[in-house]
Amino acid sequence: MIIVLIREWLKKTRAHKAAVAYAVIICAVYAPVVFYGRTASAAARYPWFAYFPPEHERMMTKEYPNTFNVDIASPAAYEEPIDLFVGKQLRRGTYPLWNPFIACGSLLQESFSTRVLFPYQLLQDIAPWCLRDFFLLGRLFLAAIGVFIFLRIFGADFYPSLCGGALYGL
Repeated sequence: MIIVLIREWLKKTRAHKAAVAYAVIICAVYAPVVFYGRTASAAARYPWFAYFPPEHERMMTKEYPNTFNVDIASPAAYEEPIDLFVGKQLRRGTYPLWNPFIACGSLLQESFSTRVLFPYQLLQDIAPWCLRDFFLLGRLFLAAIGVFIFLRIFGADFYPSLCGGALYGL
């Protein structure tokens, strides 16, 4: 019954066509990341963090890795070290409560970024570091498809919804 309802809803909203369009757009815009092995991870530009996983030992040199379209402000200095720390704690089987990266430490849920409370972020933190770009681009995809569905629910036609999702997602 639920499968029939979902199939009818997909026919009505054409969300599957929008999903394919967004995947193609993201692959085209981020082609260096998707096809040519570059990274969108900001921490790749800063080799002096102590919390890199073992596969990033080569980054302790002065050579920067092959990055693409990297925002090196907040993600490199705040978010990615916390992601690495939280992922390491979760893989050990403990839920992280303390953020060691702010002053002498603070409660992690009390920070201005409550990253450890969101399921997508938890999946990103637990996943191996090599999937980092997949999760970063996945956020764009989910944002685009979410706006598309939102606009379709409120009565917008297919193409305005598609453009709205693309503009918001990218």
